[in-house]
Formats: sequence, C-alpha cells, structure tokens
Amino acid sequence: MERLSVMAIVKSHIPWAVKIDAFPEQSNTLTYNTFVQSPTWRNVDFTQIEDVGGTDSATNAGTYYKLFKPLRKFVFPNGTKKVYYAPWTIYKATQQVILSETSGEVKIKFTRKFTVSRLGDGVISATSSNPNIAAVSVIGNVVTITGVSVGDVTITVNVAEGTNHLATSATYSCQSRKTQITIPTVTNTTKAFTGKAQSPTITNAPSTSLVTRTGTVSATAYSPNPYSFTYAINDTSAYEWTDGTTANKTFYWYINKKVFALPVQSGTLYYNDGDIVTPKWNFGNTDLITVTYPQESGNAGTYPAYFHLEDIVNSQWADGSTDDKTANYVVSKAKVPVPYQKGSLTYDDGYSLEPEWYNFDEDLMTIGGTTSAKNAGTYNATFTLKDTLNRIWQDGVTSANHTAEWKVDKKAVNKPYFLSWYGGYTYYSMDYDGYDYNI
Repeated sequence: MERLSVMAIVKSHIPWAVKIDAFPEQSNTLTYNTFVQSPTWRNVDFTQIEDVGGTDSATNAGTYYKLFKPLRKFVFPNGTKKVYYAPWTIYKATQQVILSETSGEVKIKFTRKFTVSRLGDGVISATSSNPNIAAVSVIGNVVTITGVSVGDVTITVNVAEGTNHLATSATYSCQSRKTQITIPTVTNTTKAFTGKAQSPTITNAPSTSLVTRTGTVSATAYSPNPYSFTYAINDTSAYEWTDGTTANKTFYWYINKKVFALPVQSGTLYYNDGDIVTPKWNFGNTDLITVTYPQESGNAGTYPAYFHLEDIVNSQWADGSTDDKTANYVVSKAKVPVPYQKGSLTYDDGYSLEPEWYNFDEDLMTIGGTTSAKNAGTYNATFTLKDTLNRIWQDGVTSANHTAEWKVDKKAVNKPYFLSWYGGYTYYSMDYDGYDYNI
C-alpha cells in the first residue's frame, strides 16, 4: 500500500496503528513586538492529528504549548496516542537604552545625576570603573554619581533581562574634579596715614565655609613693613583655586607715612575792617598739624606762622623732615570800588549842579576836585582813600587819590519853524522855556 511507504505499522498494544513520522513543531520565528502573535506549524496533518487546545497566540515573550492528539488508528512517533504538548516560543526583543547624557563632570563631594530610558521592565544597575574616583548608585531609573577624588572613570549602566527584552548595557564618561574657588582680587593696597582705620579693597572674597583668612586686613598706623593677610583652603582634597593650585594665597598692603607739603598759603587773604583773619594752607584742614600765629593779623601785611607735626611717627614733611616749620602769609589790602557818576545832569540855566556817585563811601574816602558846576561840560572829581595801609583802589591804582570824570549835558532847544504868511510878512515860532515867540 502507498500509505505504508511513509508510515509504519506500529507493533504495540495497538497493532493496527499507523505511526506518524514526526511530532508537530513551530515553523516560524517570533520575537516580541508588543502585538499578539501566533506560531505556524510543520508536521501537522489534520487527517492524522487533531487540535485539542492549548495556547494559539500570545503577546509576551515566553514558551507556550499547543495540544495535539493523533486521530484514531494513528500514533505519534513514540507509539503513543497521548496528547502531545507542542512547544512554541516568542523570543525576547533586543533592548534599547538611552541615557539623558553620556558624559559629564562631577565635583568631589558633590553629585551629578542622569536618567536611563529603556524598554520594558529590566532592572537598572550601574558600576564605576574606579569607585575611589567616582562612586555610583541607582534608584529606579536615576543614576547618581558622587565625586571622590580627581580622575576619569567609565560608568557602565546595565539593564537586566526583563519580561520581553534581553539584557544590555551603555557607558557614561565621567570626569571627577575639584570645585574651584575664585581667587580674591585686592586693590587700593597703598594707603597714607590718616589716623583712622584703613583697609585695602577686597573683591571676590571667598566664603568662610570654604577658606580661612588670617593676617591683618585693617590697620591704623604706619608700618615700615607691609601688612599681609592669607587665604587658606579648608579642604584641599575637594577644592582648588581657579589657577589649579591649592597653596595659600597671601596679599600685601601698605600704610605709608602721611607726607605734607611744606606750608604755603592757599588763596588770597584780604584785610577785613580790622578783624583778625586766618589764612588757608596748602595741606588743608588736619588734626595732624598744629598751626600757631605769633602776631595778630588785623592789618594788611606779611605775618609768620609756625607749624608743628603732632605725630612724627606716622607723618612727615615733603622734605623728609619732621621738625617744626615757619612760613609767612600775606594779608592783602582790601579792594575799594572806584566811584563813578550816577545818572546824568543837564544844564539848568546857571544853577549849580552836583553829581551823585556810585561806590562813594564817606567812611572810606574823601571827595575833592570839582564837585559842582553851573555850566555844561566835563569835570573831574578826586577821591582820596582814608586808609592806604589797608585799602587799595579796585582797578589797581596804587595812589591814595583817584580821579573820576563827571559831566553836565547841554540843554536842548527847539529849532524855529514856519508858522504862516500874513500881510506880506513871514512869522516864525520858537519854543523857549515853554513860551512861543514870534520872530
């Protein structure tokens, strides 16, 4: 029989049974893809085998079973008619891992974090190539790197095999570095003694939690040697200056002696009606110099003044000495404005006229010369200062007498004008003292 060419009659407790050539097996390869999938089969001839249940399709990776049983008068290759559990498989997919960043720098004693994105439910773990440089820990999908010492490490992120995905890994390049502290800038380091506390200007002063400052940052007295102060980093294992060093930074500053110019009168001092006047000096107002005046300066003239440095330790004169000095000062003569005519005068039919004067002060001067006149013309009055020791004319005239010009203007008269023609005679009119005259 032709059927017997591919099947054998099994000699068993079922002597008439026909033996099937092979067990059913999965003929396609399935890989997890989030969708429902079903296997295809080889060695399944439904004229010999019947489907008696099991799992026909699935979504997750894993091994499933389909149930087959020989039909009547057929047996499986092992001679049995029992239900056969035919295995079929959905294989796990390749994992895809994405790191939120793949490299970065972490500061010693500080942390840096990045996140891990992966498919499925594989457990995330991480290791450091050198935990003595940078340690690593993982909570959920967050990887935390902690800087330990200076160096470079590779962080390996592992994703374990999950329900539907294979295990995989990714790497992260990490540089562990010290935190840098900005070096302070110190300016205004040269001071002159003032008798008050002084300090240089410090910018970018580091936090006292990071550095310790020692030395002198404020002083009052002159010192032949510079003052100094030092910044020291508290933890050199984790911090460094911005220049890459960890050594102490020392700064120097100075308070020099106050140097006063040799005394010279500042500005002009004028006689003030006999009051005692005091000059200003080129060193300004200071408590470091005592000035004494041996003569009262109530009049114009030249007077001496004595100068004494109160603190010869911290101050000196411009010539390097500290001894007392003497300088003269001048009280200049007060300047008197020159009188000049006030308003104008007009000829008044022979009456005597006297001008009024601007700047005339009978307490300061007398008036002489021509002080009145009857006719039109130009005249000179003479003003004489009463106190030439202490006063001088403002325009620089050095003599006591000063001439001032004044004048009487001519009186204006109307010209004759044509009035009328009458009876062969011509009449003219002239206005004189308010009356009309016929000529």
